[in-house]
Amino acid sequence: MIPGHPPGAAVDAPPASRAKLAAPTELEQQLEPLHEASTHLVLLTILPAIQVAWADGTVQERERRLILELAEREGLTADAAAMAKVHRWLAAPPPDHEIKETLTELRALLDAKDGDPELLEKVVGWARDVAAADGGVLGLGAVGSEEKRMIGWLESTLEAEDEVSGAPSIRSRPAAGGLPGLSVMRELLLERLASTFEHAHLVPADANTMWPRPCPRHPGEMPPAVFAVPEDEYREFSSKILNRYIRSLTLGVPHALRVATRHAVAPMDDRELARIVWETPFSRLLVPTLDPVDVTRFGSAVAEAEALGRPHKLDVSHLSRQTPLPDVTMAPTVALFAVRDDGLRVVAIAVAGRTFRPEDGESWARARYFLLQGCSLALVAGIHSTLHFPMDSVIGVTREVLPGTHPVARVVEAHAYLELPLDYGVRWNPRSVAANNQAEIYTPFPTPGEGNFRGFADYHAGLEGNSAYPPYRFPLEPPAFPGPYCEFLRAYYDVVLAFCRRVAENVDPTDPALERWAAALHGFLPGFPSSAALADREVLARALAGFVHTGSVWHSAEHHVYGELPVRVVPQRLRIPAPTGNDVPIPTDQWVRSTDVFRQEMARRMFYEAHTVRSILEVDYGFETTALRDAAADFAVALRECDGRVPKRFMPLDRIACSIQF
Repeated sequence: MIPGHPPGAAVDAPPASRAKLAAPTELEQQLEPLHEASTHLVLLTILPAIQVAWADGTVQERERRLILELAEREGLTADAAAMAKVHRWLAAPPPDHEIKETLTELRALLDAKDGDPELLEKVVGWARDVAAADGGVLGLGAVGSEEKRMIGWLESTLEAEDEVSGAPSIRSRPAAGGLPGLSVMRELLLERLASTFEHAHLVPADANTMWPRPCPRHPGEMPPAVFAVPEDEYREFSSKILNRYIRSLTLGVPHALRVATRHAVAPMDDRELARIVWETPFSRLLVPTLDPVDVTRFGSAVAEAEALGRPHKLDVSHLSRQTPLPDVTMAPTVALFAVRDDGLRVVAIAVAGRTFRPEDGESWARARYFLLQGCSLALVAGIHSTLHFPMDSVIGVTREVLPGTHPVARVVEAHAYLELPLDYGVRWNPRSVAANNQAEIYTPFPTPGEGNFRGFADYHAGLEGNSAYPPYRFPLEPPAFPGPYCEFLRAYYDVVLAFCRRVAENVDPTDPALERWAAALHGFLPGFPSSAALADREVLARALAGFVHTGSVWHSAEHHVYGELPVRVVPQRLRIPAPTGNDVPIPTDQWVRSTDVFRQEMARRMFYEAHTVRSILEVDYGFETTALRDAAADFAVALRECDGRVPKRFMPLDRIACSIQF
């Protein structure tokens, strides 16, 4: 049976959705305000540059061309008001009131919430580069004395705390001290200028129901997609999620710049590497089966792992199927660990076909970081998607087939809050972080966007012959991988399952609507029980538990734990060659670029951190019978009891979201 194709007429899609759906154009523009907020930061940078260009009384032609090229490539040409300002500022010196308004906003941005005063130089630095444009574009020429004086005024104004005064008369201010050369903001602007991103529009024009449809991207390898989103959910998403993205973007810039100024990777030894894998979602990448190629690859190291504990591999070799961006390095990496009662021991790491051991010095040091890069990408741009996209089909089919008052529909709806608009944005919007458009400042991945979707597909379809990449199956059992993180998830799974059993006890398994529901999802999602299997209430309970636990506890914990890892520990980009065995040490501040760190820190703040809108304790199922209302009340009590007894509290209960909402 092909996933995405329901088996037979009994599960054909209804003719129309019951919900009022958002217009496709609205959904396509879902993240446009995020792009506008990002572009506004660029416009704030352009005015100081133009003001400096006027310092000697005229804007040189090279300066003018550079500013107009930047404005066009940054998307400002789509904003008539913004371009009118740019052209007016180039035709005549900007008036004092506009300079004051812009610099006041710029200063507020840089001072927001623990902003680092040293970061002011990062903004002024680009103005200095524009000042040099008449002697060589982007900092390759000399800066004249008048431009230096104007830059000095800009710098002192942004550093001051009193009200912004009017701009100085040309040739009137003393020169300031020297500024650093390339800044993080300047490098980001250059990367934006170099972006060649092209959006592939794959959303079908006739998406008028929430019935799942085969995915047009990597057909047959990705779960079905729900293209229609109810209008009220779209509005709620814009209010609760998109507005938070914009706040994180605006207020996060100073923090991300501060992190980027310390852009070396963090110190790492074998013990810390093992701890990170063992105590984070990376542990779900550990598998106990060594394939024949692994036994050959690791040789005598396998016997060493057996002597230390239980051999497991961590395999991110799917990265060989992706092409990195220019000057970025990524490599297929496989590590051999020994799993013990007290944690992990790292035994060997193979990178791009070469195997390294702890005695291999610089090569081993690099191998550790290529493994961590692979873990970060395998999680965020790979296996994490199995918590997201398959569950869209559950939501869509439930809304199209089951009456809204059905107990199963009540449970699904309570744990579907904001998931459809969020997943739509991730999969289909050109402003999505997954699209990795380098014209955005929050896109950190090492490949063009299709590389991320290739990773999603590999973890859904599986890779034949590799035990680390089994095909996706809908979860009817608790998570099963080694480590304390999984113990945390399993503890909550037991509580969720107990609640779902009580719901199933109050459901008629022979209900024709429920049979249609199961038949459809059995066709869409591998492993989802058939309508015959669902006649067993225990199977129904496990199907519900798989949906609730995945979208609530598991998804929230994955974001929370990964989102707390410093980006210098789990870099998603590396700029050094893969180890070869005879590697010369390279200073760690050259392993990544400052812009790599900035982008990943912005993504961490905007997308990776858990930002709970509605917690699992705030759910109102709207049950209509006393038995089900009692079950919901007891569920809340049991969740609190679980929160108090888990061996390690990976996430506070009150921050566990009720659904996929970040």
